[in-house]
Amino acid sequence: PRAGYQEDGEGLAQDPAIEGRGMRVVTSFHPAGLEQTGAEMLRSFARHWPESVELVVFAEDCVEDARAVIGDRAKVLPCNWPDLVVFRETCAKHGLHARGIGYKLDAARFAPKGWAIHYGLSDYAGPCFWLDSDVITHADVGEDFLFGLFPGRTYLTGLFRDGLSVPYTETGIIGFN
Repeated sequence: PRAGYQEDGEGLAQDPAIEGRGMRVVTSFHPAGLEQTGAEMLRSFARHWPESVELVVFAEDCVEDARAVIGDRAKVLPCNWPDLVVFRETCAKHGLHARGIGYKLDAARFAPKGWAIHYGLSDYAGPCFWLDSDVITHADVGEDFLFGLFPGRTYLTGLFRDGLSVPYTETGIIGFN
């Protein structure tokens, strides 16, 4: 088993208060993302998601600002993963960044999402969701709805777009069981 993300000895083990039927949601953003949509995402999460759902936020260079928005409703941790730094340096060394290959293929730009999913979920055994920082919740989200997204032995769920000529999958909300 992997140790998961640690900050000053504080692991991401499920909060005993929500053990049993709990769930975890993970997100991440940088300062511009917090300013553009992240703050509203955090406020809408606090307003509309059940208290039993634990929110883990990985904030890149804006931990205190994110904590000021969400307070105690979320665990806010820094994005200080050494392997991400090495990955970004490697991308820069080989010209693999937005100017060289285009925005949509910029792995260094989108890499924190993968790292946050890995570190945010690696030590958690229950149902989990990735939620992009631009996903604003406009209505109450019930536990039954969330658990209903994992029928039977479903291990991965998301929002899929049927009927399009090119079937783009929405990755702003991804569920792992």
